[in-house]
Amino acid sequence: MASSPNGIPGLHETVRMLAAGRLSEIDAAAGSLRAADPLLGDVVAADAAARVGRIGLAQLNDLLRRVEAEAGDPLLRWWVLAILGERAFLDADLGAIPLVAQVLPELPGEPFATLPLLYVRGRLRRIASAVYLVAPTPGGIADHRRLRDEAVADFLRADLTAEVALTRGLSAAIHAIATWDEVQEDLEIVRDARGLLGDTEGSIWLPVLDELQALVALTAGDLEAADAALAAVERRQDLHPPLAAVAAVGRAEHALVVSAGSATAVKDVIRALDDLRSSYPHLLGLNQLRIANLLADLGHTEQARSVGLAGLAWPPPNALMTLIGALLRARLEVLDGLPRTVDDILALLAQLAEQGHERRSGAVALRMARDFDRVGDAEAAATLRDWGLARVPDARHRTPWEQRWAQPPGATRAPGQPGETARRLPGAVPPAVTVRVLTPVQEVEVGGAPVPLRSMPAKLLLALLIAHPEPLHVEQAIDLLWPDAEPEVGRPRLNTVVHRLRTALDLHPAVLRRTGDVLLLTPTGWDVDLFRYRRALHGPAEDRIAAVEAMTGNLCHVQFPYDDHLIEQRRVIEAEVAAVRRGT
Repeated sequence: MASSPNGIPGLHETVRMLAAGRLSEIDAAAGSLRAADPLLGDVVAADAAARVGRIGLAQLNDLLRRVEAEAGDPLLRWWVLAILGERAFLDADLGAIPLVAQVLPELPGEPFATLPLLYVRGRLRRIASAVYLVAPTPGGIADHRRLRDEAVADFLRADLTAEVALTRGLSAAIHAIATWDEVQEDLEIVRDARGLLGDTEGSIWLPVLDELQALVALTAGDLEAADAALAAVERRQDLHPPLAAVAAVGRAEHALVVSAGSATAVKDVIRALDDLRSSYPHLLGLNQLRIANLLADLGHTEQARSVGLAGLAWPPPNALMTLIGALLRARLEVLDGLPRTVDDILALLAQLAEQGHERRSGAVALRMARDFDRVGDAEAAATLRDWGLARVPDARHRTPWEQRWAQPPGATRAPGQPGETARRLPGAVPPAVTVRVLTPVQEVEVGGAPVPLRSMPAKLLLALLIAHPEPLHVEQAIDLLWPDAEPEVGRPRLNTVVHRLRTALDLHPAVLRRTGDVLLLTPTGWDVDLFRYRRALHGPAEDRIAAVEAMTGNLCHVQFPYDDHLIEQRRVIEAEVAAVRRGT
């Protein structure tokens, strides 16, 4: 046996195959490696099998014992620990994870970092970073980010692009699903990670990132993005069965929300969970508890109880799921009319907040306030609603879910909320939207209240859509917003910006819509100073003069001074203003 696997021909190319997710090529590569080092060939084969869930923890522990007994180079031991840690994380079995944390100090530093070591070290750091999200500790978020960034640095140094994308996408997805903090920003990160891979043929990471995108979009209440991501997964001909089973649950959940809890959708989601339980029980994880809570939201208490109790029967793998399970049990007891004090519930919510999930704790409090409303305990509902509102963002930055849960009893449901899209009139704008661009900086109001757009791409896209004399092509928008971005990166970014604009301005998709490769802004219901200015130019002389006198700026000339498209449009307006003042 070779003293070190690093010098074995074909190893580096095999590592690149594994990192890229080209697992269909691994059998032949592992066979070639076995000729030089049987143990190395077995580790490579186990790596490929573990990445699609085809090898269990018991087999991996057997391989670890064999490597510790036979291998002369510690690389193989670290490699198997990385495989074991990832498989344990997938099984929500955090008992094996401490081994990963303990081995990190053993790893050599930069002068000794070969390609296989960078691959293994990056994976070990990624596992350790993820654990801080599902089993939080004081300062855990900072530790998570540090280890995540160190993992990305390892993969970048080794030029393993797919592992970079997976690390960023997985980190953002776990953060979004576990904490609900910055869920819209996390969705954008997952989209960008997916865009980084393009449409590389044969990579298992494409459907993985699509599925992560769907799960985060469902968490964010972005039903369009969830539908598109699920459709991308479902189009795959080579989809691995575990991914297909999880995607089926996601699709059933999406249908449950869109249908506002129809009887057919309820049956379908329960059937999808049953299929997942019978085939891949280790993947149930938060699925059962999440679906049970959704069923309770939609008024299907009996089905929520059935799904929830099945989920609660599984031993919780970590503190987060223990608390989520305890809160679900409390919800079911409230809905069943069993005595449950608000103090007990607040104690559970406080624990959730103390673990670093403050926004999630606020959202759960709002959900449970609605439960107490339903059973007629207005005082308990008010207490929980106050507690929750103090911990979720202000109304402009809530997810559609949070908008719905924050509504007091009897109030109109939040515009754009999950399950309500089909009931909205196409093209309708619930509140009046006022936009001023003939000013030094863009000014936006909804229902008379100022709306601060914090995303610079969203501000610029809105200005472009308003100033553009005809529908804006997607490629034009991407070139203007991100001149150096490739189309496969720019398109998902643009989808995110469009979603943020719709959310911030409370727009129905028909108002700001994408038809094929064209972006179109329907002017109905808007009050835009530029539109009024253009109408005045075709009216009497006094209207033209009044329109010019009302201007205080030229297409946000302070905010976007260097955009080529707006510069040209500003020149047109300057010429028009000069003509009006000359009386021509």
